Amino acid sequence: MPTAPECRGVTSTAVSMSFRGLSALSLRRNQIASMEPSTDEELHLLHLLDSRLASSLQSLFCAPTLSISFLIKLLDTFLSCESDFKSLLLLLLCRNPTLICRPPLDRAASDLLDRYIRALDLCNAVSHCLSSLRQWNRYADIAVSALRPSPPQLSRANRALSKLLHQSHEKRISRTWSASRQLQAMSAGISAPRGGDSGSAALLAAAMHAFSSLLFFSMWAITTAFPCGGGAVSPPSPCSGPRQMAWSVAMADLHEKIQEERKKERRWEKVGLLAETLAVERTGRDTIGATCGNKETVRLAEELAAASRLLEEGLNPLEKKVREVFHRVMRSREEVQRCVDEGNRSATSAIASPCKENHH
Repeated sequence: MPTAPECRGVTSTAVSMSFRGLSALSLRRNQIASMEPSTDEELHLLHLLDSRLASSLQSLFCAPTLSISFLIKLLDTFLSCESDFKSLLLLLLCRNPTLICRPPLDRAASDLLDRYIRALDLCNAVSHCLSSLRQWNRYADIAVSALRPSPPQLSRANRALSKLLHQSHEKRISRTWSASRQLQAMSAGISAPRGGDSGSAALLAAAMHAFSSLLFFSMWAITTAFPCGGGAVSPPSPCSGPRQMAWSVAMADLHEKIQEERKKERRWEKVGLLAETLAVERTGRDTIGATCGNKETVRLAEELAAASRLLEEGLNPLEKKVREVFHRVMRSREEVQRCVDEGNRSATSAIASPCKENHH
């Protein structure tokens, strides 16, 4: 994981010939000559962000869709991308602090700061859902313990299973709060960098677009896995990047895969699409229909116990990962805000200096 590079006073150099093939910007050859100079280190960091993001997203196809392992890998991908993004951001602004205050980057930075706040709210909502889910899962444990004795305690098991299947594990924060509205607001303004940008501005625009897209996609995925409120409104597609970008293609394919799962599971807005949750509910449904005390009931009880245990074992690491993302997002927002403030101060100083010279 690269750390934020120090200012080294590197002299600007012409863009190398090797940059012509960099997929992250997809620039034509006749655009290269007109670009403001960028250092090899800056180009390397953007390429690193692009390639690692693409590779990490592609690896998610190996995990079951919206399983706990999928979500942990996705959040790890976000954490890695955030580190790469911040390294490039600090390097670019070390050379030119006012870069982030120029249009259209100033608007992109403002939108990103707003997305951070909404992402923090969504992480909080997911944390509440995870806590509620642990309570919900205990009904499965009660049902299993009631079905294991001989003879089984069928009425107790049925009561627990009925609560498991008919009590939503959604835990609302507020009646007026909606995850979908937060997601819709987060998606606003995410668009591919315009072709007119060049040099350092183009690098920062590409990096900011990739990071903003991943931030939104990550929040969209975890709130689809859990019933965080207001799920009836389907948010727009989180993939707005050019299809020639490897990470954008992988993100679009993952989005399509998750959408297919949403179509299959009609009750996803009430129970979420977390694979382990759906397994507990599905096995619970099979068990409540077969609670007659025979060998089939014993088999189903063991399947329910296994599904419940798998869910319980995954909740702690997922909770820790969501908490880690929450704190990283909070620190990242502080860093970007600091960069914006320093850029504005530098721009003001640059305007004030000629005025003083003219006055003298």
